Amino acid sequence: MLRYEDVPGRVYDVLEFVKKGWFPELKGAKILPVFNTQMARNKGKVVLASIRKANDLQKYLTVEGQSKSTTGYDYILTLDKVTWRRAGKENRIRIIRHELRHTQVHMSSTDPWGLRGHSIEDFYSEIKLNKRDPRWAQKLVGITEAVYSAKRKEANLRKKGGIE
Repeated sequence: MLRYEDVPGRVYDVLEFVKKGWFPELKGAKILPVFNTQMARNKGKVVLASIRKANDLQKYLTVEGQSKSTTGYDYILTLDKVTWRRAGKENRIRIIRHELRHTQVHMSSTDPWGLRGHSIEDFYSEIKLNKRDPRWAQKLVGITEAVYSAKRKEANLRKKGGIE
């Protein structure tokens, strides 16, 4: 089984909804969402999603296909599959909205698509937008860790011959 999988069309729908609603400057950006089927960690923390600027090789490998262009994708959005399946509509929007906050656009540049870290302004924006459920991400991390833990236990039982 491969670590990464294609996402269903519904993910593209949510991505486009978020781009139109909060990030009109990304209108021309081509973003490839993919599922990560294994839990990822960064500095010990569970990664629910991440976005990266596509490098030249990734752009080349994504020419034509779903990007429907001769330049390939500008960004790759990685979504934890377990998290996505257990997140409701509002949390799916939050996940993508948070990741798109890492994008930076310089339209005067020949390659306008960039990335940035967390900024204070974005932090305040997220607090305001998530005031009804400020701990949404921590809740999803807990659910995600529990699901992966259960999967590991089941796999270990299978290895020992306890489950068929």
